[in-house]
Amino acid sequence: PQVQLDYNRIAPLYTDYQRAAGIDFDYREVLPPFPYGQPDLDLDNVRAEALNLLNVRYIITHTTTELEGYPLVYEDRAVHIYENPLSMPRVYLGLNNVHIDEIRRPSAFDSAYDFADITSDTGRELLIDVTLSQSSAALVVSESFSSGWRAYIRPQGSDQQDERPLDLFLMNQNFIGARLSEAGDWTVRLVYSPTSFQVGLFASFISFVLVLLLLGIWLWRLMIAPPDKDANQASIVARNSVAPILLNLFNRGIDFAFAAVMLRVLGPADSGDYQYAIVIFVWFDILTNFGLNLFLTREVARNRERAAHLFWNTSALRLVLAVVGVIPLVLFISARQNLIDPPLRPEALLAIGLLYVGLLPNSLSTGLTALFYGFERAEVPAVVATIATLCKAVFGLVVLLAGIGFVGLAGVSILTNIITLSVLFYLGRGMLKSVGAPREVPLQQASIQQGRVLDMPLLRGMAGQSWPLMLNHFLATIFFQIDIVIIEAMHGNLMVGQYGVAYKWLSALNVIPSFFTQALLPLMSRQAHEDRDALKRNYTLAIKLLVSIALPLAALFTFLAYPLTTLLGGAEYLPDGAIALQLMIWSIPIGWINSLTQYVLIALDLQRRITRAFALAVGFNLIANLIFVPQYGYKAAAIITILSEAALLVPFALLLRGAFGPIIWLDILWRPVLATTAMILMLVLGWSMQPLLALVVALVVYPAALLALRLFTAEETARLMPLLPPRMARQLQVFSR
Repeated sequence: PQVQLDYNRIAPLYTDYQRAAGIDFDYREVLPPFPYGQPDLDLDNVRAEALNLLNVRYIITHTTTELEGYPLVYEDRAVHIYENPLSMPRVYLGLNNVHIDEIRRPSAFDSAYDFADITSDTGRELLIDVTLSQSSAALVVSESFSSGWRAYIRPQGSDQQDERPLDLFLMNQNFIGARLSEAGDWTVRLVYSPTSFQVGLFASFISFVLVLLLLGIWLWRLMIAPPDKDANQASIVARNSVAPILLNLFNRGIDFAFAAVMLRVLGPADSGDYQYAIVIFVWFDILTNFGLNLFLTREVARNRERAAHLFWNTSALRLVLAVVGVIPLVLFISARQNLIDPPLRPEALLAIGLLYVGLLPNSLSTGLTALFYGFERAEVPAVVATIATLCKAVFGLVVLLAGIGFVGLAGVSILTNIITLSVLFYLGRGMLKSVGAPREVPLQQASIQQGRVLDMPLLRGMAGQSWPLMLNHFLATIFFQIDIVIIEAMHGNLMVGQYGVAYKWLSALNVIPSFFTQALLPLMSRQAHEDRDALKRNYTLAIKLLVSIALPLAALFTFLAYPLTTLLGGAEYLPDGAIALQLMIWSIPIGWINSLTQYVLIALDLQRRITRAFALAVGFNLIANLIFVPQYGYKAAAIITILSEAALLVPFALLLRGAFGPIIWLDILWRPVLATTAMILMLVLGWSMQPLLALVVALVVYPAALLALRLFTAEETARLMPLLPPRMARQLQVFSR
C-alpha cells in the first residue's frame, strides 16, 4: 500500500506497517524470496505480481534489509540496490488474451509478449513504435488508467494527419490497455488530455473575453458618436459593417473555444446528431421568420416613422407561423422515422423538439435585430449577440459537465434566446415608442397605441412580399445544407460529425459577407430607387473587396486544414474532417459573390425572380448529391457545394445584367486570382521544407501582388480613403488605376 502522496514515482515499502500506519502488511509479500535463487512467477502472490507489472526494476534498501534471491547490483555503507529480474517493460505487447479484472501477465521467460519501443516521452505524450506480427494483440502501458488519456495510431513514418483514434481500456486493474487489430509496423501516440484541463482553459478564455468585451464597449461609447443624417455614407457603412463583423468574429472565437470542448466531449457520433438537429431547426427557423427580417429592415430604412407599427405586425405574423410550423415538423419527423433505417435516436428527437421551442423568442429577437439595422445601428445587436454567445458557452459547458450531452445544449438554446430577446427589447424600447399607424391614418393623427393595432392589409401585403424572401432563404439553406441530411440518411451520424467540423469553419468565415452585405442593404435600397449607377459602382467595389479576402483565405485553409481540424475537434475528426475542409473552402469565393448579389437583387425588388435561380441551383445540388453521395460520401458533397455555387452565380449575373447593364467580371476578378496564384505557388514551394516561413512569405506576396496589379481604380480609391489611416490612404492612391 502507498500511504504517501498520490503518484509518487519513488515510494518506500515500510517493513513495519502495523506500527507505522496500522496496516496489516509485510514487505516480504511484495518481494518474496526466489526458490533456490532462481526467479519465477508466482501467480498466487498478487501483491508481488503488481510490483512486477509496475516495471519496478530496482529496489533500494537499508543495509540491514536483505532481499533473498534478488541480485545485488550495488552497495555502499548507506544502501543496497537490488535488481528485480521479473519486472515487466514499461510498454509491451501482450499476445495472449487480455485480462481486465485480474492481475496477470505472461512469464518473463515466455514468448507470449513482445517488446515495444518508446521513441518520445514528454511526460504528457508518449510515442510508441510497435511491430505486430499477428492479427491482434493488446498494447499494455505502465501508466495509471484515466479517462483523460487519448490514443491514436498511424503507420510508422507517417504524420499525425494519418492518425485514427484507438480505444483504451483498463488493463490489470490499473494500467492502460489498447487493442491492436492489424499486423504491421505502427506508431501509437498516447496523450493525456483530460476534460478538466480543457474546461479550465475555456473558463480562463471566457474571463479574458469578458474583460475585452467590456473594454471594447467602453471605448466605442467614448470614441464613436452615433451617426447623424448628414454623416458620410462610407462612414455609416463602415460603422454598420466593421463593428458587427469584428464582434461576430469575436463571437466565433468564443464559439470555437466552446466547440473545442464540446466536440471532444460529445465525439463525432453525438456531435453528428446535434449537427443534424440544428439543420432541421434552421429549416423551421426560416419558416417562422418568413423573410420578414429583410422586409422589416428595408421598409424601416425607407420610412422610420412607421417602425413600431411594422415591428408589431411582423411579430404577430411570426407568432402565427411558429404555431403553424408544428404540423410540418411532425410530418417530417414521422416520415424520417418510418422511411429511413435506422431511425433517429430518442436523444436526437428530443433535441429537435427543444430547439423548436426556442424558435419563438429567437424569431422575435431577429425582428428586433432587423429593426436596429433599419435604423443603421447594427453595432447594438452585434453586442447583444456577443452577450448571448457568452451565455450559450457558459451554460453549455455546465450541461456538458453534468453529462446531459447535446440534449442539454438544445435546452440551453431556449434560455439563451430568452435572454437575447429581453436585452434587445430593453435596448430598442425607444424605437418601439415611435409613432406608427396604418397607412390610411395620417402621421399627425397617429398614436403609439394605433401602431400596435393589427393591420390586415399590411399583413397581407408583407406576406405577399416576404414569401419570395422566405422561399429564397429556405432554398439558399437547402442549397447549402441538404447534403448533411443526405449524408446522415446514407452514411450515419459519424460522417455527419466529421463533415460538420468543416461546416463550422465555413460558417465562421461566412460572417464576413453576411454582415457586410446587411450593412450595405439600407444604402443599396435607397440607391436602387434613386441612383442605379451609384449602386453598380458600389457593387463592383464590394465584389473586389470580398473576393480579395475570400481567395487568400481559401488558399490558407487548404494548407492549414489538418492543424485547424485538430485544433477545433481533435484527432478523432481526422483525416475526414480536414479533407472536407480542404474541398469545401473553395466554395467561399463564389459563395461570397452570391451572398452580396442576392442582397443587391432584393434591393432592386427582384426577389421573386431570385427564386427561380435558387430553384435551379437547389435542383442541381439535390440531384447531384443523391447520385454521388451514396458512393463517395462527404467528398462528393463538398465538391458539389462548389459546383452549386457556380450554378447559382450564372442566373444571378443574368438578372444583374438586366437590372443595370453588363458587368465586366474578368476585369473585376483576374487580379485577385493572379495574386492568389502567386501566393499558392509560394506555399507549394516552401510548405514541405519550412511551413511557417512559407506561410509568412505567402502572406507578404499576396498584398504585394495586389498592389502591383492595381486592383482599385482612382474613383474606388477615393471612396475608400476616408476609411483608412492617412499614410495607408496615400500609399493606396499611388497604386490605383
